[in-house]
Amino acid sequence: MVNDMKKQYINFLKILSILFVINIHLLSKAWNQAIPTSVNFKSLTFIDISFLVCVPIFAMCSGNIFLNRKDSNKKIIFKYALRIYLIFILFTTLYKVADLVFYQNIKINAKLLFIITKDAILLRSIYHLWYLRVVLAMYLSIPVFKWLFNVKSKYIDHIILLLIIILVKVIPIWFHSGWFLTYIGIFGFIIYFYLGYYLDKYFNKKYLILLIPISLFSYYYTFTKTISSSVAFGSAVVDHMQYLSYNIMFISVTIFLFVRWFKDLFENKKIGCYLNFLTSYNFYVYLFHGFTIGIIAKLNIINIYKYNHVLLIYVYGLLTYIITLIYVIPIKKIINKLKVVEKS
Repeated sequence: MVNDMKKQYINFLKILSILFVINIHLLSKAWNQAIPTSVNFKSLTFIDISFLVCVPIFAMCSGNIFLNRKDSNKKIIFKYALRIYLIFILFTTLYKVADLVFYQNIKINAKLLFIITKDAILLRSIYHLWYLRVVLAMYLSIPVFKWLFNVKSKYIDHIILLLIIILVKVIPIWFHSGWFLTYIGIFGFIIYFYLGYYLDKYFNKKYLILLIPISLFSYYYTFTKTISSSVAFGSAVVDHMQYLSYNIMFISVTIFLFVRWFKDLFENKKIGCYLNFLTSYNFYVYLFHGFTIGIIAKLNIINIYKYNHVLLIYVYGLLTYIITLIYVIPIKKIINKLKVVEKS
């Protein structure tokens, strides 16, 4: 959520990720409605897999930034974590109200508004806002990481990675209860959060070269398994397209390292200015792009969920991003002015 002026490749990855997030939300409806045996379904599946790196890369970018900073625990909890929690409550409420009013034609009364707000306070997410719960979990893990970093061992970074793998990848194999799966669904992304710090610090081109064939196989595996499972079931199956699966992890890590390899390309002063500008609005685009998609769909100017050609996915995704960016720029300026007035 915070710009890192020293690592422009991180800013590039964050912008790429928000574009992929938007594309996933545009593509998902068409993908779920397509016939699994059709060419259209196979094309959408192949493209969708590439977009799935968005959330892992978001998490890695956050870890790269926050685990390299020296914020106090008080600042982490009462500034960053509390801010995310309040934003979650506000936008979960807004999205739910908008959905009920504009799509379900339900009138909002005080009782219904209370129920909606209560669900938001209890962290019951709606749409893409589930990721804010993940961000909250990652922020709350920072004090633990800081404590572990103080352990006097030259192997501590590797030991931490091993502990995380055991916690979120090994232990879940033996636990299948609902509460534990929920826990993993929220805190499991800590592995990506830490990898953003670890992979940057211990970057080695040899590891990337080894990962590329593994990543390509993971892509092939995800595609073929998703197609075969969906054909057998008769509709779209997402079992092999989970953010925390090993196959998506290998693909995400490979892309992160690939961009890290060419990080010098993003250090150009002019390019850096553009990246800093766009990244400063990244979080706002994430929060508001759902409204943009909803408004475009409601006005029915274009059928944003129908693609006569797969390239339209990218066109509509970029269009959604640009429209959202246009109106979040003044929104952010107003918020910044209010903060200045409040401080004065």
